[in-house]
Amino acid sequence: MGLVLDVGHANTTGTLPEFLECRELAHVHLHDNFGESDEHLPIGKGGIDFEPIFRMIEKRGITAVLEQKSEQEVLESLEMLTRMFAFS
Repeated sequence: MGLVLDVGHANTTGTLPEFLECRELAHVHLHDNFGESDEHLPIGKGGIDFEPIFRMIEKRGITAVLEQKSEQEVLESLEMLTRMFAFS
């Protein structure tokens, strides 16, 4: 069993950098916000820098899930991920 990191929640508390260093991470919930409230925005619609998050996910082989409010917003996140990281 390991720790689940909710990227948006960690961003609102200012603790995201510390959590990215946590060795016990096993899973990540991905959504964006501007750091004031937990908006669950599509990736790229807020202010979170996802590059270090995805480097950590890839390096450690951690699982992740998109956590938006609608199917359309999940599709927007997938489109952004494709553009940002050339996922196929």
